[in-house]
Amino acid sequence: MSFETKDVVSARGIIIHNGKFLALRRDMQRERNGGQWEGPGGSVEDTDMAGYQEIGRPVLKRALLREAFQEANITLGHIGVFNNVRENIETDEKGNVTNYKCEIAVASPLSFAVDLRRNIPAGETPDHDEWCWADLYHPQLDLTEETESGLVIAREILERGPLPQF
Repeated sequence: MSFETKDVVSARGIIIHNGKFLALRRDMQRERNGGQWEGPGGSVEDTDMAGYQEIGRPVLKRALLREAFQEANITLGHIGVFNNVRENIETDEKGNVTNYKCEIAVASPLSFAVDLRRNIPAGETPDHDEWCWADLYHPQLDLTEETESGLVIAREILERGPLPQF
């Protein structure tokens, strides 16, 4: 019996504007984190890798730009340094292993016309069913673990000064 091992790297953003961050609620039907709130983001795809041999800042930036636009119709301006907020290994019932790694960056938006359905590829369903601009310090939402970690990083960055605006 052979087992499959794969690596999954995701890029996620804490998008900040006027002291709030963009929170997207994962559709309740989603197996992973259904009903929890997070920032836009997702797995690095082959198109994000074009011209690169390994996953670094340029690839993570491409993935975050694509995901923010696809999931929320947001165009990002400033994207800060990516920070690793999660690494874990999961094994399914067949013995297949997935190595997950999540990188998160604090960013500021260029556009604000949030729309959860506008840029979804044909044949796909939206990952999220609701959005809001949530308080950065007291969000009062059921957040994913990655988003909780990202907010800690965002608060530390903002204590040093404001994000660049475009």
